[in-house]
Amino acid sequence: MLTTFCLVFGAATVLLTSRVTSSAVTRHKRSNDTNPLELVVENLSKQVSTLTAEVAVLKTKIASDEKDVAFYAWHSTNPIAVGPLGIVALNYTLTNIGGAYSTLTGVFTAPVSGLYDFQATFMTHPSSTNKKVYAGIYIDTRMVSEGVADSQHGYWDQSTIRALVHVTSGQQVMLRNVLGTQAEYYSSSGQPYTTFSGFLLRADQ
Repeated sequence: MLTTFCLVFGAATVLLTSRVTSSAVTRHKRSNDTNPLELVVENLSKQVSTLTAEVAVLKTKIASDEKDVAFYAWHSTNPIAVGPLGIVALNYTLTNIGGAYSTLTGVFTAPVSGLYDFQATFMTHPSSTNKKVYAGIYIDTRMVSEGVADSQHGYWDQSTIRALVHVTSGQQVMLRNVLGTQAEYYSSSGQPYTTFSGFLLRADQ
């Protein structure tokens, strides 16, 4: 009698264990089924990521457009008399995008950090007080380009200098007489023989 009970109890235990295991397997399989709501959330998440990337690209483009910087200046009267080591301040700008060049001081103040291209052309002529003149492009107190125009031989002479340099925001760039004596540069409104220009090639990211 006891033996029969044990056999029956053992069979029932095996059957119950089998059903529990089967149920667990079934539940496990259901947990792997794709939930429609989860699919919606996943798709929305992908769309948000795509839109976020597109917004970042647009922000970069807008920031780049806002960093346009360029100037082109000359002098409206002749001659341009500049004292020893003085700044060649040109009083007229044909282009001054960003307003960074001052016609009062002749100084360009970099509004943003980046790679800039600066160019200056200056002229002297035989009737000038100083027939041989020098000029240099300076970043603050550091000269980065220099040239000379010499009309001592009886003809007008013109020189062009250029500098491709990195400038930090707030630094000042100018065209300067590099000698310790006064210099006269030739220019007028109708004859812009002495000019100073520059533009931002690429802003720092």
